[in-house]
Amino acid sequence: CSANGLVVLNNETNDSIVITTNGDYAVVINNNNCSDTSDCVTVNNVGFRENNQVSFKLFPNPTQGMVKVERNNPASPIGTYQLQIVDSQGRMIQKSKVNFQDGFIVFNLEDYPAGVYQLTLMNEYQIFHEKVSLVN
Repeated sequence: CSANGLVVLNNETNDSIVITTNGDYAVVINNNNCSDTSDCVTVNNVGFRENNQVSFKLFPNPTQGMVKVERNNPASPIGTYQLQIVDSQGRMIQKSKVNFQDGFIVFNLEDYPAGVYQLTLMNEYQIFHEKVSLVN
């Protein structure tokens, strides 16, 4: 996988590892006399990059359907965010790109059953999480 050869991590049984150094990585799985190697994956973004919590106002909450999200800081950069809404079962019910061009967005939950939904807004540098209660 790399000109430097492989570094063996014996007896690793976890389903994930923490990568702390940029480089090329592959997984070799051994079971009895059989062995299989994954594709090589290059990791080149290890380092500290903070995801800043961004501040939005979400209302009304609880809601009967329509929800408005405003940026708390109108001076913060206007950009495109990924909007994700997840139901209480962990299913993604809505995923779209939104833009706060006017300082707010509006979305509608009235076609979904009453319950608590997790809203996430994120871009490359910021992330916002909020729970929304939908009542009929």
